[in-house]
This record gives sequence, structure tokens and C-alpha cells, in this order.
Amino acid sequence: MWSRGKTAAPSIISRPPDESALGEGWGAWGEGNPLPREARGFPSPRIAAHKGNSLPACSPAPDDAVHIAACPLPATDSDCRELAAVLSSALAPLLSPSQRAHLTAFRQTRAACSRWLSRLALAACLDAAGAAPDIWLPLLGHRPGGAPFLPDWALSFSHSGKAAFAALLPATEGNACIGLDAECLTNPPPHIDAFAPDELRRPVPLSDGERLRRWTLKESLVKAAGTGLTCPPAQIPAGRHGQRRGRLDWQGKTFFWQTLALPGHWLALTAARPLRPVCRLLSPESLSQHPRTATSF
Repeated sequence: MWSRGKTAAPSIISRPPDESALGEGWGAWGEGNPLPREARGFPSPRIAAHKGNSLPACSPAPDDAVHIAACPLPATDSDCRELAAVLSSALAPLLSPSQRAHLTAFRQTRAACSRWLSRLALAACLDAAGAAPDIWLPLLGHRPGGAPFLPDWALSFSHSGKAAFAALLPATEGNACIGLDAECLTNPPPHIDAFAPDELRRPVPLSDGERLRRWTLKESLVKAAGTGLTCPPAQIPAGRHGQRRGRLDWQGKTFFWQTLALPGHWLALTAARPLRPVCRLLSPESLSQHPRTATSF
């Protein structure tokens, strides 16, 4: 209802995607991006490659770094279909039978492509964390409630309709779970009933952008809590108007959250402790043009 051993790590080819995929300005990572350059993990917005098992020297310490990878979808359905075929051929042998069945169940072209891209994003996060994707991807599964599960890791996926996202960090007592949610700014905002009266009691009505921002926070919170949307969204807290980070008590637990105003998207990250995001972009165009890059996984 509320739709709205050790192996050599693969080379991750990263570059700013075409603006048609993620909205105007996404490619300009050096201009107007709210994240500091060292938190993004890129020395410049030009084409770059990240190789090897170690993080770049400018990345934050592993104990508070959550790796986030974004994969924009191609602009056309035909390109999505072609890319999904490339990725499924490369990644399916590394996934468990249940994961393969889960991904192949998506029949809508863009939805299917987004799910395969999210697994590519997870592989990139594992690589950035110094873990071999071909060792860990076969262990990916689902919890009874449907949330993704990877032993020894906390992870979350999100799909905005324009891009696929994955977030990953080592699971410890203080980092047992995370929640990531993304919304494209061109998506329609949630229905007004998704917000509590005190959220709507403002001098001016909530803008479409603010409704989307608050919705990403609500979804990331229930993902981190592991509850899903089991209650009316209006009962899920979302902080103060325009707030970009904060602390919330939910389901008897304390969560720390932040929203990231990525060009063309709102992205919300929630966890049991404050975290520092390390964001990377992957170009599906480079993968479709060079399939060997994908098959290196």
C-alpha cells in the first residue's frame, strides 16, 4: 500500500555517469556535492579506477566507514535489458541458488536491471573493504523477514528507479545493522497520510522534496530496525523539518541517521552508531562496453 582464502580483488572502473541516468548535476561530483572530497574516496570527478585490497589513504578508519556504491541505470529499456544480461551472466555463478531465483523473478526490465546492479554495487563495496567478492557473494542470503543477510557484515540495498545502491560495513556489536534508502527527486512524493500531524504542522506545507527526504529517512530507519513497514508510516519518526542528521529512539533501540543530498537523489543512512559514508559511483556504460570488467568478478 505504501509503495511509493584470498583472491585477487577485481578492478572497479568508476566514473561519473551520464546526467540522463541520475539527474542533472550527478556527474559533477566536484561541484556542489555535500560530502567532503575525502569522504567520497575520489581524488577528482574525472574517470578513475580503484584497484587492490586496500582502501585509499584518504578514506576514514574502517571502524566508522560504511561503504556505499551507486550504479545508475541506463536511460533506455533496451540498454537495461542488455546490461542485465551481461551482469546476470557474470554474477549468477557467484550467487546462491536462492539469490539467483530471487533476481530472476523480476520481470519488469528496469527493476530486473536494478537488482543485478545492486549486487554489482555490493561487489564493489566488498572490494573497497578489502574483501574478495567471489568469496563473499555466494554467502548472500535473506533473513526470514526478507532483509538481505551476509555473515559478518551489515548491508542494505536500495532502488530509486534511476539507480541501484548498496551499503556495507563489518558487523560488530555496535554495527549489527544498517538501513539505506534512496529516492530520485523526480519520483512522486509519498501521500500526505504518510506523515504525522506534527510533521505537517508547519508555517508552510511540506514541499515535495522535503516529503521525499523524510520518506527516505523513514524507510532507512525501518530497514535498520529490521521491522519493515509493519506500521503506518505516519507513526515512524523522521526528525525535525530540514534536519540532516540526528538520533532517534525506535522499537526500544537508539539509531543515528543522516541524509545525503546527492545530486538528483535523497539518500538516507541509518545505523546503531554514527557512521562516515565512503561513496563510490560505478558506470554501467563502461561495463556494457567492456563485459570482461564484469566477468572479472
